[in-house]
Amino acid sequence: MPASDTDNLIQHAQSLVTGVTLNVMERPGTGTPVICLHGIWDNWQYFLPLVAPGPGSFEGRPLLMVDHRGHGQSSKPESGYEWSDYAGDVVTLVKERGYERVTLVGHSLGALTSLLAAADMPARIESMVLEDPPLPLRPASGDVFRALLELKGQSFEAVVEEFMIWRPWLKQEEAEGSARRLLDTASGVLRTAGERLLANAAIPTPDVTIDAPVLVIQAGIPEQRAFGEGGRELLEAVIPNLTVETIPHTSHNVLREQPEPYRQLLAEFFGG
Repeated sequence: MPASDTDNLIQHAQSLVTGVTLNVMERPGTGTPVICLHGIWDNWQYFLPLVAPGPGSFEGRPLLMVDHRGHGQSSKPESGYEWSDYAGDVVTLVKERGYERVTLVGHSLGALTSLLAAADMPARIESMVLEDPPLPLRPASGDVFRALLELKGQSFEAVVEEFMIWRPWLKQEEAEGSARRLLDTASGVLRTAGERLLANAAIPTPDVTIDAPVLVIQAGIPEQRAFGEGGRELLEAVIPNLTVETIPHTSHNVLREQPEPYRQLLAEFFGG
């Protein structure tokens, strides 16, 4: 991405009454803000493909790319990594900034966070994009987080090597990027996620209807898709205006793998 596309980003250290400070990278604009929430052991840079001008970039609108607590340059407390903690940060961010309406764009953990935050403030949600939300949750995924927690204790070189073995299709630079993001994630993030998944702890089902239009973008490769069988039914129960789209030949990190088709879907859904 050309440097000119990121030159106008402004970095904020947003201290919240929840006790954490969130790293927020903002592209200034006018109109309804768009808040982008990345997946677990990732960071705000996941959404860099949306910054460049053009269709599907929310051009002209404020674009806020947030590091979750425990990730990137945000606070890394020892505890406080329940699903509700992440959602609470988003709700607090929206209210402290005085936003009356927002669009939430979330990937994986960020999609779950968006859903829970929307349930807590449905009147403030103008629209949502949920990228491959892990619904329903899979208890077996807890073992993956246990393995990642053990891996986090190793050297950078060892982590890169393990990623190349685990995901042999990765290029060297992609494995290095994954390793950096993992090592920059608080251990409590991985520990809590693993414990909740192994205990088969379900995501709290929203008890309110979310009337805003919602776009789900799911991975194209079924065996690498987090939005599993039954996920659509879970969402349709609380989201009447739901659209589900698939980008072929993608795994869980859809935007990272196919940014142009992803942006095209956004352009079609939002009308430009």
